[in-house]
Amino acid sequence: RSKKTSMVNRLRRRESQLQKDIKKKERIARELEARIREIIEEEARKMNTSNIYAALTPEQELLGNDFRKNKGKLPWPVEKGIITEDFGMNEIEGLRGSGVQNNGIDISSTPGTEVRAVFEGEVKKVFAILGANYTVLIRHGEYLSVYQNLVNVRVKTGDKVLTKEKLGEAFTEKSENIASFHFEVWQERNILNPEEWISK
Repeated sequence: RSKKTSMVNRLRRRESQLQKDIKKKERIARELEARIREIIEEEARKMNTSNIYAALTPEQELLGNDFRKNKGKLPWPVEKGIITEDFGMNEIEGLRGSGVQNNGIDISSTPGTEVRAVFEGEVKKVFAILGANYTVLIRHGEYLSVYQNLVNVRVKTGDKVLTKEKLGEAFTEKSENIASFHFEVWQERNILNPEEWISK
């Protein structure tokens, strides 16, 4: 009976920790989405239009077209890595019937892994989110690529970057010795599945 009680207590503690992790992930995801939408709206206000695409310069339009043509062929944002969380609803292992909505993909790699731009563009914003380190947002015409949970960031707002240019380092969780970060692709206000954009 004492073994059973101890096991039940362990499971409850694990479940409690998982619930905390889920709440933290959801808070970070909400904050990230809100910040991206805020940045898009701010750009629209500056351009004095609700349709940012219509206000793009010919050069930006060309860049967006090139980005679109490379769907399914974009380089990975890391040299080596694996997708540890897919786009969409992800079920939490050990918690039946619970899941977290993912607006992008989570990629894990080895400690010290450099995160790089998947396409040339302009850094629109570098900002921090509590518990998720730095986020770099790059505009490619009407498209945006988002890189979250970076440390040692090498770029700043306004920088022009090239394909595969290093942006920073994926954060390494000391307890697990795994570097991981979050990657998203947007087409203006629409969230896209990054797995459809990067090469297989």
